Amino acid sequence: MLPSIPSESQIALTLKTLGGLTSLEIAHAFLASEDTITKRIYRAKEKIKEEQISLDVLAKSELISRLDNVLKVLYLLFNEGYNSSHPDMLVREDLCEEAMRLTYLLIQNQETNLPKVKALIALMCLQVARFPSRLSDKGLIILLQEQDRTKWNRPLIESGMTFLLESFLGSQLTEYHVEAAIASVHTVASDFKNTNWKELLKLYETLSEMKPGPMVEFNKAIAIGYAKTPMEGLSALEKIKGLNGYHLYLSAIGDFYIMNGEKLIAEKYFTEAITYTQSTTEIELLKRKLELCQKLCS
Repeated sequence: MLPSIPSESQIALTLKTLGGLTSLEIAHAFLASEDTITKRIYRAKEKIKEEQISLDVLAKSELISRLDNVLKVLYLLFNEGYNSSHPDMLVREDLCEEAMRLTYLLIQNQETNLPKVKALIALMCLQVARFPSRLSDKGLIILLQEQDRTKWNRPLIESGMTFLLESFLGSQLTEYHVEAAIASVHTVASDFKNTNWKELLKLYETLSEMKPGPMVEFNKAIAIGYAKTPMEGLSALEKIKGLNGYHLYLSAIGDFYIMNGEKLIAEKYFTEAITYTQSTTEIELLKRKLELCQKLCS
């Protein structure tokens, strides 16, 4: 990582050159436009040329000061694999595996074997453990409430929970600790109905203070809808700014309207959501939700 280049540009450039992500995929990670990311990467490259910045191996004393940006790169690389922006691939296991491999290397290094690194690998383990039940044999999305939890990878869950417990031995609480804790709540629930949504809401409230932004508010609103009532979740969703063109946001609004018995309004949001995604699996899921609306209305 290069200290004279802004942090966000460092991360974007690293995702491009080492992670192999496209500008569009990086834009998806940053919730920015592709043009913004392209310019950001271009300016970073120009700065390297103009200032003749050399890419040297870091001394041990410099590792810790650069670690946060490294973890952010690995986190975003993993996220792109977990919920890919590629139109024909919802999951890219290769990216998740590479992010996990690199994070595990940090744990094996004495200088970077820190609680926040263990929290990140815990999050990755707990998320990847669900892969066997996320897609059907035909490649269709299986929602969390419909997943066969007996298919979840138990060894990975055990590893994730061990890393999570070890991560809390330190004095620092990071966003990775909170997100891993959120994943653990889903993991220990016997089924969707018995998920501890009140605990999840508390965790999202903590995360919202640490990492304010529309995506955290989005997930917090969903937790509100299940911990309290669908209409309270809907009210929280409608207060979020900047997600009007995000298909998962529109779909979540539709879900809460269905839960509240308002099928015709839900149908409108699912129809609109389809226009904002190119993912074939997401489109298929939204069409299934539309079919459910039509059955319930008939």
